[in-house]
Amino acid sequence: MVAGEAKNGKSTFINAFLGAEILPMDVKQCTSALIEINYGTAIILEAEYADGRKLSKSGQEQVQQFLKEHAAIKDDYRSILVTAINNEILIKSKGQIRESEVKDLIYGVKDDNIYNLSPDDFKERIRRYINEKRINGKT
Repeated sequence: MVAGEAKNGKSTFINAFLGAEILPMDVKQCTSALIEINYGTAIILEAEYADGRKLSKSGQEQVQQFLKEHAAIKDDYRSILVTAINNEILIKSKGQIRESEVKDLIYGVKDDNIYNLSPDDFKERIRRYINEKRINGKT
């Protein structure tokens, strides 16, 4: 198990250990998914979405691309609490997100605006992230 604070190089370490750049890396917080790696002779990804759907990818390029699209935090959302939103809204809701839950989350994380975004910008980014994940079916 590799665990640590955000932005401490866990993905970089794992990629170095694997001898291949599989996990997304950046100087800012980048990875927003739990990833389990097992020994094998081929690079295969088996993903399970919060709604129970399963997907399989094979080959280094396909796995890298999938993780870049689904496990990496987009630049626009690195200033909000993506993990908290995923856990408290997207996973628990299973696609049935209520406005009251979104409002409660926004109220509950208002003091966690560590990048000092304006309150309106902070709320808007959270709402945009939730809507993007809901629309793209990535919840």
